[in-house]
Amino acid sequence: MSNLSAPRFFNAKTETVCAWGLIVASLVFLAVFGILGLFRSGSFGFDFAVFHKAGVEFLQGQNPWLLSINTNGPFSYPPHIGAVIAVYGLLPFKIALGLHTLLNLCSIAIVAFLANHWFIGVKQGQAITVLQGLCLALVLGNPYIAHSVYEGQLSLPAVALLFLSWHFLQRERWLLAGIILGVATIKPQVAILYILWLLFSWQLRVLIVGGVVAVLLLIPSVVNYGVTDTFTAWFASMAYYAKQWANQPGSPHVVGMEGVFVSVGVLGSGVFLKVLSVLSVWWVYIKRQDLSPVFIVNLFLLIALTLIYGHDTDFVVLSLFFSYLVCLASNTQRIGALFIAGGLLALMFFPQRFIRMFDIAVLCHTRSITLLFCVYFMYRWERESTSPVVSTSPA
Repeated sequence: MSNLSAPRFFNAKTETVCAWGLIVASLVFLAVFGILGLFRSGSFGFDFAVFHKAGVEFLQGQNPWLLSINTNGPFSYPPHIGAVIAVYGLLPFKIALGLHTLLNLCSIAIVAFLANHWFIGVKQGQAITVLQGLCLALVLGNPYIAHSVYEGQLSLPAVALLFLSWHFLQRERWLLAGIILGVATIKPQVAILYILWLLFSWQLRVLIVGGVVAVLLLIPSVVNYGVTDTFTAWFASMAYYAKQWANQPGSPHVVGMEGVFVSVGVLGSGVFLKVLSVLSVWWVYIKRQDLSPVFIVNLFLLIALTLIYGHDTDFVVLSLFFSYLVCLASNTQRIGALFIAGGLLALMFFPQRFIRMFDIAVLCHTRSITLLFCVYFMYRWERESTSPVVSTSPA
């Protein structure tokens, strides 16, 4: 792909200073709000506490999926995550949380590296522009990233793995792509539509390798509980998880078009939207020659969050998507496009707690609607960019 072609607002030295200022500011934002937890309720790593507790129970031979039912912390990840939580369960909580935080920070660095490699194109720190700095800052320290790190979630490692698998797929290194995909499936929402794409493109080698890795990760759970009880417990925990109001479409914490429809009184759209997600991936596959690989891989995530299911905290997987939006706006060489991109990002990042004060259900889903406009403008800007980023995917 070609690099970001951004208009310069200042002389070269001032551009460089401003760009690095944005990057440093994003890292400070991440440290202050994502690690130190300024203005945050709850303790650092309160979501990770569920993983650590599950790991301890797993090592004791107890079943964390069943034990989480009727608690405030349902544990509904697929059973092959047992190999991962066992590592955390071996360690004291603070050390395990430190290790997990380091994993999250490394995941952010991986996504930033790939963003720079795919479309930002900073080759020398002294030649960086303001808009390149902004694109990197969006990947390094936006509000969703800070929130995900503070809670201690798994979304960042999962999306970093997805992007790495996609990166190696584009380079036709199918073995690495498959191995990394297998690990990424510990968070199915991130990997599911990528897997569907691999089926459409008949990438059987990647799917087989990924499946083998997932099965190998499953072995500790099967050894602990047996095949039947492993999956029975997982299904039971998912059923309990789905009954919680905070996890149901229509809740302000659940994103996607089903939630939008529920908020205006239209029920029963879930099945239709899930079918539409499959058709959407098929459309993306048919149009793959007209879309850049970076747009395609982000569409997997966006379609899943829009048409299948996602929590508001899962917007963190779209950090690279937000950066690419600014990149494409910059490549049009039009200030108006940059204002549109800025407005869309402002809507995405606006704190929801202020919107919820109005007690108008549909307003709680403005970000799901905003994402549709983001896709529209990204598609349009890819077509008209003065420095095209479109390249044909070998998949």
